[in-house]
Amino acid sequence: MQTKAARYTLEQINAGQILIDPDTDGQWQVLDVKLRAIGGAMEACTSIDLVEETSGDIVFSAPVAALTEDAWVTVSTANVVSTNLGQWGTVGKDLLLAVVGDDATTATHLDVVVTYIH
Repeated sequence: MQTKAARYTLEQINAGQILIDPDTDGQWQVLDVKLRAIGGAMEACTSIDLVEETSGDIVFSAPVAALTEDAWVTVSTANVVSTNLGQWGTVGKDLLLAVVGDDATTATHLDVVVTYIH
């Protein structure tokens, strides 16, 4: 089991980020996710999602209304979607951080903590 914790700038979030980059024949299984907006609430976008590359399968989706300043958003937060949490990703495909809708605004950073098996 591994945990990746990182702080991304607003520019990095809007550009999209690779969170897990498996080997060509590697796979990942996300077990837990936590997100926290820093420097203000996340605004303008619809949600911040963790998705599988190519298929776009949503592993975790946090609605923008939940991403208030300094509040951790987890699988137990209201309106969070975690349909594919615990499922194995497709062999060789990345796990991506993606902004849905308009670019995210107001917050300066996003803390991301992902616990997974690789």
